[in-house]
Amino acid sequence: MTPPTRPPRIHHCTSEPFRFFGRDAELPLLVLGLLMAVRRGRKELRARRPPLSWLLVLYALAELVGVALHPRGSPEAVVLPLASLALLLAVYGIAEVLY
Repeated sequence: MTPPTRPPRIHHCTSEPFRFFGRDAELPLLVLGLLMAVRRGRKELRARRPPLSWLLVLYALAELVGVALHPRGSPEAVVLPLASLALLLAVYGIAEVLY
């Protein structure tokens, strides 16, 4: 058995190479998740409880700033945090609508 000539890599996680919003449903679900988190935080703040859902919004903003400040050398390192953020916000938004 001969060793592989190059190590395996993941080049992209969506249907479009090096493009985060590859499908049309991802962006609306992301926005829905962000809006639901802000809305839930405002409700918690009015009820005099700590707005813990704003931590999700803060995490999303930190990830987006991190992507904007990331050097352009390795786009593979940028895709995975954005894909996890998209999944997290989409699940949160759908659960908030159904709840």
